[in-house]
Amino acid sequence: MGESVSQELVSLGATVVTTFRNQKEFDELKSELGENFSGIEVDVTDERAVREAVQKIIAEHGRVDGLVNLVGGYKGSSFLEVSVEDFQKMFALNTLSMFVVSKEVVRHMKKTGYGRIVTVGTATLFEKNTSLLGIYLATKAAVLELTKSLQAEFIDSDINVNAILPETMDTSANRKAMPKADPAKWSQPAEIAKTVAFLLSEESRSVRGAFLPVRGKEI
Repeated sequence: MGESVSQELVSLGATVVTTFRNQKEFDELKSELGENFSGIEVDVTDERAVREAVQKIIAEHGRVDGLVNLVGGYKGSSFLEVSVEDFQKMFALNTLSMFVVSKEVVRHMKKTGYGRIVTVGTATLFEKNTSLLGIYLATKAAVLELTKSLQAEFIDSDINVNAILPETMDTSANRKAMPKADPAKWSQPAEIAKTVAFLLSEESRSVRGAFLPVRGKEI
């Protein structure tokens, strides 16, 4: 999804800075997207590292107008088989990363009086059968609550905070993990990217605190 969102935003003329952990993957995307795309290798759960990264971005580009919190992970497991380590890892990837990065970026947006923030929940939160998805959904539910709280805090400013709610996404990893499934029914990264671009645009200025489903045909 990060690749698709970066491609969409650069195609619309945005200057995009991504965080990354895999140099090879970043270099490949950089060669494709060109000078309007750059990145910083950083652990987005490390508050000090994130603060330094945000300061570097502002020093180089002057401001941060939009933030898309795409870092995340998934692990499905029986409630009784989930380890504390599993839970902590899911929480760090899905919730702590969103909290740490948003906190540092909003400090800057508060000074400029403008910002657009997009977080990522999941449409599965609103389904009846959530067996084996407990820790994953718990961390995503926390993301949505933080999204609501952050928007409420800045409701009188021009800082908009919204969440997208995809379902299973059509990625190579998911195709490999579920070879018998029909990926045509999954959420398509390119369509998600267009929704993210809308939420970052001026056209979305009246969309505030929304949880926006971006679903495939698996309903």
